[in-house]
This record gives sequence, C-alpha cells and structure tokens, in this order.
Amino acid sequence: MFQKLIKVILLISVCVHQCYGATISGTIASLPDSYVTLTRYSDLALFNKAAGIDIYTDSLGRFAYKLDVTGTELLKITNEKGEEVSFYCTDRSNCIITEQKGQLIIGSNTPDINTVLKSAGNDLALWRKTFVTDKGVSIAVKHPAAVLEKINSLKIKYRTNDSEVNTALSYYFAGQALAFITTAYVRADEAGAKKAFDTIQQDYLINKQVKTNDPFYMQLLEADVSALIHNANFERSKATGFGARIKDLRYFKNDTLREMAEVLAVKHYYTGKWYKNEGMAIEQFDDSVLYVRSAATLAATRRLMQLLVVANNQIGPGIKFPILSLPAEEHRPFDLTQVHSPYTLVNFWSTRCGACTDELQDFAALQEQYMDKLTIICISVDKDEDRMREFLATNKYDTKWLNVFNGDHGNYIDRLHLGILPATYLLDAGKRIIAMPDAQGLIKVLQNNIR
Repeated sequence: MFQKLIKVILLISVCVHQCYGATISGTIASLPDSYVTLTRYSDLALFNKAAGIDIYTDSLGRFAYKLDVTGTELLKITNEKGEEVSFYCTDRSNCIITEQKGQLIIGSNTPDINTVLKSAGNDLALWRKTFVTDKGVSIAVKHPAAVLEKINSLKIKYRTNDSEVNTALSYYFAGQALAFITTAYVRADEAGAKKAFDTIQQDYLINKQVKTNDPFYMQLLEADVSALIHNANFERSKATGFGARIKDLRYFKNDTLREMAEVLAVKHYYTGKWYKNEGMAIEQFDDSVLYVRSAATLAATRRLMQLLVVANNQIGPGIKFPILSLPAEEHRPFDLTQVHSPYTLVNFWSTRCGACTDELQDFAALQEQYMDKLTIICISVDKDEDRMREFLATNKYDTKWLNVFNGDHGNYIDRLHLGILPATYLLDAGKRIIAMPDAQGLIKVLQNNIR
C-alpha cells in the first residue's frame, strides 16, 4: 500500500511538472535552420537582462521551447536579422511567434494575457478620452468617482478562466486607475483622490505578496512611488528633499516592498535629474544614495542601488573625485583631503594584473621627475591586503609612494565602476579629474598638464 502511494505521488509530481509551464513556439519561414534568442529579464526595476536562450529552428523555420514560469513574466524573442517582439507569459501560456512583413508578431491559439491586453487596450483608449485629449491635455472631470468605476467594469469584462491572467490584469487595471487618480481625479476632488490612492496601495501592494518579477506589479509599484515622491498631493510628510521622500517610504513595512520602492525612487531621481531641482550635484546625490543603500537589509536591493549609481554617475574630466577613507600604512585611515600637492595621480591596480605591475615600475621615476608637483597614490583592489603588502615589499615599492588598500569590492569599485585594470586618474589641486589616461598615454598627459 505504501509503495502504491509513493507511485501515485510521483505520478502526480511528474504530471504537475509536465502539464504546467509556458510553451513558446512559432515559425520564421525566412530563417530556416537558424535560431531565435529568448530573453528573460533578471529584474524589472532596472530591466537588466539574463543571458539569452538560443532556440534553433528546423528546415521550415519552426521552433518550440518549454519554459518554467512563475506568475507572469516579460519575455523577448529576437531572430538572426535583429527583428524582435516583447510579450507577456504566464505559467500556462501557449505563445506563438509568426513573421509578417518583416515583423515578429505574438499570438496564441487560446485567449492569453497578450490577446486580452490588445482588446482591453482599445477600451482603455476610449476611457482615457473622457479625461485627457489626444494631445495629452487634461480635461476637467465633474464626477471622477464614476470615471474610476469604469475600470472595475472593464476588469469584470475581461476576466478569464486563467487565474494568472486575472492576477496580471488586476495589477494592469490598477495601474491605469492610479494614472487617473494622480492626474485628473486629484484636480477634481483631492480628498477623494487620496482615499482612492490609499485603497489601491492597501489592496494591491501592502496587503498582497511582493512580486518583483511580475511586470504588471512592478509597473503599478513604480507609478505609486512616482506619485509618492514628486506629487505633493500624495506625499506622506510635507518636509522637502530626497531624505524626506525616502523616509515617507517607511510607510511600507514589508522590507522587500519598502526597499524596492526605495530603488524605484532613486531611479526616478536619477533619470529625471530631480536632485538638481533640490540643489544637489551628482556626487552629493550619490552620497545620499549610498547612505540609503547601506541601510538596506536585502542584498538584492543593495545591488540594484549600486547598479543605479554606476549607470548614472558620469565619472570623467571636470567631476570631483570621490573622497573615501582607506587604510594606509599601519592601517591608519587615509583620504585624498590629506594630499596638498598641485596634482595627484591615483592608480588602481592588482597583483594579479600583469599590466598593472609593469606600470608600477615607471612610478618611481615619475615621482622623482615631478617632485612636489605630483603625489602618486596606488590603490590595490586585491582581495587580500597581506598579498598586496608582500608584493610591494618584495619589489621595494612600499616606500616610494603612498600605497593604500581598497579591496576587491565596495568603496572605489562601486563609486568608479572599475572594470579594466590598471585604471588611472590625474586630479588637480581641488581633486577634480583632469584626465583618465591609459598606460600608453600617461606620460603625454603628465607632460601636457604639469609645468
């Protein structure tokens, strides 16, 4: 009896594995014996992409692929000619890709999220005309609550037998409602708009599971955060500035929800350059972001914050070099404010980098040539500080110029997005970047700048 029970359980588990999951198939008749690339997004906050999956076509250009999907995902198919189509997929989707007049088209042999959205989009376009013109100018609304109620009727109209599709649509329609609430509704009835705004937050964000991989959930959260941080009608406090807006997000008690909201707030500040409106330079805002990041409890959101700084911090000539404290000799703290020469050469290197160690051999002569006009600082990004110091002592570099340790993560790695080594920066007396020369151009850069 026990063995039979085990067999039944195994059969059920196999069936669940085989019967669920999305099927991505299609025909690219113009590209037989070729391939298409399926791309999934590793996060929907910054739209970073995971490695693509190549799916090969047969002699007729046909392909098929079974994909395990959790909830709803945003995917993209690209063929060898660079033609692409983005589409949504649930765990029971049967998505069919075809080629029509040089374009990839998404379809399905049963109603799915993509086909439903296409029909719903037509109804929503007519709905939006009741409060906004074709040119995007708001129309005065006399009865905003009645206009908002139309969303509920559309949600009922497009309900399907697929629970995942219904969930996706609920977030999608909530996002449409939020756009109306934060524009037209708030102008007609501020108190009613705030009440409707709070209801959506409670029903779709605060009292629901956090779904950072669901594109419709993330679109809703991003719209909500946008309203909270730059629409005065929905701010939680009347204090001004980035710090106050981040503090407002503590209203979200769930760590994942709150920290993802903080990531999206930072993203809006960077992309909209709102920090300039608050009188901050990019490096000042970076410092604020790093403070928020250091307070994060989740590694994933700390990483997203780092990527935002990297993507938006335009390190280059004219930008002030970051001042960070690092351990120098005898582990005394050191930063660039302690250097008072007219020029500073900052070099990032590693004992594992042959080009780095070759370049170090030139620094003694450069230090002697420019004397008090130039201070050379070498910053190691080795994993092990002892390894750095052993290498310096063996080659007798340790007393010829200042050597400090950064390590292989954090600090300057994050701030400068260091990749290829060696990396060199020539700074003026105010610690602003003059040039970022490579090894071959270093001598010429020094000659052109130091008199």
